[in-house]
Amino acid sequence: MRTAFSSTGNSGEILFILDLLSMDAIACRHPICGPVSIDAGQYHRLTAARAEQRGQTMTAYLIATIDVHDTDGYEAYKLAASALIKHHGGRYVVRGGSRDTVEGTWPAGRIVVVEFPDLAHANAFADDPSYEPVAAIRHATAQSHIWIVEGPPDGANARGQKAFIIGSIRMTDPDGYKPYADRAPDILAATGGTYLARGGATRSVEGGMELDRMVIVAFEDMAACRAFYDGTDYSDIKPIRIAASDSNIVITEGL
Repeated sequence: MRTAFSSTGNSGEILFILDLLSMDAIACRHPICGPVSIDAGQYHRLTAARAEQRGQTMTAYLIATIDVHDTDGYEAYKLAASALIKHHGGRYVVRGGSRDTVEGTWPAGRIVVVEFPDLAHANAFADDPSYEPVAAIRHATAQSHIWIVEGPPDGANARGQKAFIIGSIRMTDPDGYKPYADRAPDILAATGGTYLARGGATRSVEGGMELDRMVIVAFEDMAACRAFYDGTDYSDIKPIRIAASDSNIVITEGL
C-alpha cells in the first residue's frame, strides 16, 4: 500500500527523500569484523562534520507547501515574510510555480523553497520572534507544511536552476532497492541534475510530519528535469524503486 502524506506521520515511517544518487545503507569494512553497514543519515552527518572542519559552506533550504484559502489576506504575509527572509540571508528559488505530483501524493497548495547560506540562518529565520506575528497571518489565511533541510557538503546552490524534484520515499526492501541506487547516478548526471540537499539534518517546522531525510534535486530548466524523470534510461529503473519502496514525488517550477 502506498504511503500518503499526512500531518500525523510516524517518525521513521516517512522517509523524505528522492534517493537518486545514494544507497540507503553504505557498506564499510572494519579491519577486524569485516563489512559493516552504516545508514546514510550517519554517513551524511559524518561528511557534514568533515565539511565544517574544512570550512566548506553548506547551504540550507526551507520547503513549504501552502494551501491558501484567503488570497487577499495572504498577500500581507507575502510582503512581510519576504523582508524577514532577506534579513536572514535567504532568497526564493521556488515561489508558487507550476507543480506536478508524479508519484503518490503531496500536500495541497503552492510550493515555496527558500535558500539560506546555512542551517543556522534558516533556523534563525524560523525562530525569529519577529516572524511570529507574520506567521500568524499565514495561519489565518492558509494551511501549511514547512520543513528545513541542510544542503550537501560541497556547497551546491540553486543559482541558475529553474526546475526541481522533491520526493518522499519509504524504503520497504533495501536489498531490492540497491540496483536502482547503483544505476541512478549516471542517469542523473547525464541530464545535469544537481543535489541541493542529500540526507542532511532536517527539521519539521510546521505540519506535524517527522522527517528522517530529505533530498532536493535541481535542473537548469523543466526540459532537463523532464528529460531525466520521463527519459528512457530512468524509466527503465523506476520500477525497481517503486517495487522496493513507497514513493511520493513532486516536480515543481522555480523562479
